Amino acid sequence: MEYNKKQIQFKTTIRHRDYRAVAYFNLFQRHRLEPYIVMAIAALAIAILLGRILPWFHPNTLLFHISWVFLVFLLLVLGVTEFMVHQYIKSDRAAFNSQYTITVSGQGLHLATQGENSFYQWKRMFKGFEMKRHFLFFLNISQAVILPKRDMLEEQCLFVRQRAQEGMGNNFRQRYVQKTKKRK
Repeated sequence: MEYNKKQIQFKTTIRHRDYRAVAYFNLFQRHRLEPYIVMAIAALAIAILLGRILPWFHPNTLLFHISWVFLVFLLLVLGVTEFMVHQYIKSDRAAFNSQYTITVSGQGLHLATQGENSFYQWKRMFKGFEMKRHFLFFLNISQAVILPKRDMLEEQCLFVRQRAQEGMGNNFRQRYVQKTKKRK
């Protein structure tokens, strides 16, 4: 791993769990309030369903049916998402377990792997997020570059964060970030 003030370079491998984490982030946590709203509605729906069983609370029949529909819909969304993640992992569209050399600079991200090179400018990226274990940079509404933090030093994470904030401005957000441990 190299580090200097103009750019950093490190090697990383995208694994299946990285893609799964990003898929669920994109589904439930892309907007800040969404997971809280879903959890609150799910808790209310469960309480209404339990109210049918408990003798001291009798919910409206319409609320009871709406609660069932919401919970079935939520389980369906989770099931379809897991199925799609599984199908994508099985397909040859993504190069999982391939080692990437990533160079981060003030201009953008350069990704290099066996015979392929890609460069993405900060100003051309759609959205960027820093999560607990990943940096996620959307190139458009459906394509993203995943940078796992497990292969970065704390200084490198700080460098990526600063360059993304400078290059993307308000299109870069930090979500659920914890301090990374110094790695050797």
